[in-house]
Amino acid sequence: MRKKIVGILVCTLLMASIAVFPMTETVQSSNGDDPTPPTPLYDLMHEQPPDPNGTDVSATETSIMAVDFPCTELGRIVGFYLCGSWRNDTVGTIDNIHFSIHEDIPDPDGDGPLYSKPGEAYPWRYETGGPITHVRQEVWPGQAWYDPSIPEWYEDNHDFAYRYEIFMDYEDGFDQVPGKIYWVDVQVTTTGGTWGWKTCTERWQDDAVWGEWDEDAGDDPNEIEWMELRHPITDESLDMGFGVFIEKELQPEDLFNPDISPGTVNTDSQGNTVTVSITVTGDYSPGDVVIGTLELGPEYSQGKETIQVYRGCATGIKKVLAKFDRGDLEDMLYPGTHTMQLSWQFTDGTPVQVECTLKVIDPGKK
Repeated sequence: MRKKIVGILVCTLLMASIAVFPMTETVQSSNGDDPTPPTPLYDLMHEQPPDPNGTDVSATETSIMAVDFPCTELGRIVGFYLCGSWRNDTVGTIDNIHFSIHEDIPDPDGDGPLYSKPGEAYPWRYETGGPITHVRQEVWPGQAWYDPSIPEWYEDNHDFAYRYEIFMDYEDGFDQVPGKIYWVDVQVTTTGGTWGWKTCTERWQDDAVWGEWDEDAGDDPNEIEWMELRHPITDESLDMGFGVFIEKELQPEDLFNPDISPGTVNTDSQGNTVTVSITVTGDYSPGDVVIGTLELGPEYSQGKETIQVYRGCATGIKKVLAKFDRGDLEDMLYPGTHTMQLSWQFTDGTPVQVECTLKVIDPGKK
């Protein structure tokens, strides 16, 4: 697991960001109606919203389904959300959700009878284990149910829909390539009910596909016979409601709420110090900041060390208050807005340097 660099100064307006903050915790699923949100560890790269008046299609083992999606951003895939329901509203337990990612086989004949589908599976798969519970429940009366493997279709089968969010450790994620098209397949193992994947309101590109896959019987995932998913009554194209999360490239303002006092320096004021408040988060504590390495200054001159440092965790917020001698900073304190750097090291040797701006005013000048 990569370690986060955690700690930053903002004077009045942050001017530049520091390193990418990888996620450092596993959230397999969130439970109930008040989940702990993944933000700011994740970005939603692609989404196809569920259709409140749609159809739920069985994706319960041994049925398997797959959808295509574009890679539009640089970043490792670290999670998915799925929208679905239970046949006859008989809610069982999700014991596992299987994910694999495949290459894309494009539609070879446009408007013809053929269709795009998953190609060879990448050497990546993710099994959630369970139980997996929903993060949100919706009441959408009169939803349809479809199981193409039997086949069976019911126009008014169930009234409840659920959203499930699955997040994985960074090292378990999938490295995608911007500009490529991928397929992700989903198979759900349940106890006490049959789970269906809900169709969407806004599909991207091609229909979803379905097939039969029994890993326990030794079926090869590269030999699944993928069939286009279409409405059994209207023959309308069907695609599924889901989202793809990628690791978020965090900006410091996503994580911290630090400041400097005074935020604006008056050249006529009699203050003796400039105080910087550093918020320390994540795996680090205020005691992990090596005081002798704290420096503040412009990039082109030697940084000024602190004259006094306080550490504390007031109201549960871990802070370091670093006081700098205003006289030592005098060469920086002329009217204008100045780019400054604060740097320090943590006890494990991790260096941090951030940029900020400091505003200096001269009341005698208009």
